[in-house]
Amino acid sequence: MSVADDFWFMMHFKLKLHQLSGEAFQQLFNDLMEAQYGADYCPVQPWGSQGDGGNDGFLKSEGLYFQVYGPSSHELNPARAATKAAKDFEKLKANWPDLKAYTFVFNDRFRGVPPPVLEALRQVSEAYDIPTDCMKGGDLERLFLELSDAKKAAIVNGVPTTLPAQIDPRFVGDLLTHLADRMASVDTELMSDSTAPDFDEKLEFNGLPERFRHILKSASYQLNSVEVFFNNRPGMAQQIRDEVAAIYNASLTDITGNFADASADRFVYILNKLLPPCYKDHCAAARIGLESVAYVVMAKYFETCDLYERPLSTPST
Repeated sequence: MSVADDFWFMMHFKLKLHQLSGEAFQQLFNDLMEAQYGADYCPVQPWGSQGDGGNDGFLKSEGLYFQVYGPSSHELNPARAATKAAKDFEKLKANWPDLKAYTFVFNDRFRGVPPPVLEALRQVSEAYDIPTDCMKGGDLERLFLELSDAKKAAIVNGVPTTLPAQIDPRFVGDLLTHLADRMASVDTELMSDSTAPDFDEKLEFNGLPERFRHILKSASYQLNSVEVFFNNRPGMAQQIRDEVAAIYNASLTDITGNFADASADRFVYILNKLLPPCYKDHCAAARIGLESVAYVVMAKYFETCDLYERPLSTPST
């Protein structure tokens, strides 16, 4: 699979999640589940006066039943969604005796699940002693990315084979865009001072110059913004980690020499590789902003030791 195919598959699926609502969103969910689980997944269509009994589909082997809710973007109401999650379970409980677990599928359009929905599902779980969950857009994206290319193409009706020069086709490009949007909003609630205790030890061990240490330490205070992204887009975590690790491994091959100099040179090498292809086309202020979000990505994977080396005294995580 080419980088262009990978990018377009993801973008076309994201676009569907943003555009579809109601029955169209439910059909997309059914297509995805059938592609992922085959005959084990059974979609349920309304029938007669009974409708679907609150059941939009279920996994036979697990007794896991789904109710799908895809409001349009302007109809999104957390309280209404929470009420629907609870009432649809009551319908399932009354009509489907094989029910063992309940998942409310909610098209959050990558915004996150509203707390009232999570609270409604928690109350259902406690009241009926049954596992409950909420499957959001990011979870659907994760299932989609796990499919074969042929199944992805069937769901999104194929993809183009070329990319405009200004488009960043990497998974990490979505994370950079997310961070840029969060920083532009100056959301101080996302600031964090909970840097891992061994962060300073790693900085020291890897021999980074003081200036680069300060950059990574400052950027580490924004790591909550990265966690927000991965909470909403769980399918991206491994993909982005692999991309960042590949950049670091390439730096080990391409940059050799004195330890201290090599460590500093790799910092610049990694930064340049993380920045999008169109980075130099932006104005100076925009370039500074892109560098700032790239530093946050570097801090994230420095903390997890996917960038640079783990001190010998630091246990694996």
